[in-house]
Amino acid sequence: MISNSELWKLAEVNRINRGDVFIDQDGNEMIFTGKAFQVYFTEKDERYDYVGMCIGDEWKFSHNDMAELEKQTKERR
Repeated sequence: MISNSELWKLAEVNRINRGDVFIDQDGNEMIFTGKAFQVYFTEKDERYDYVGMCIGDEWKFSHNDMAELEKQTKERR
């Protein structure tokens, strides 16, 4: 398991790839965009629950979904 700070350190030294998805102990998933960690999947209602990097979170690598990241980038243009 990887803490928030360890995850950021890995990102800052280019040890994490764009599209890498990480899952926390609550089942929330974050994707690394190359510049930020963004919510990739959650079952929480984001209107009422904060979803992000919270104190005490522990992450593990899930998979890489570069295809989804590229798709979202194209849709925003």
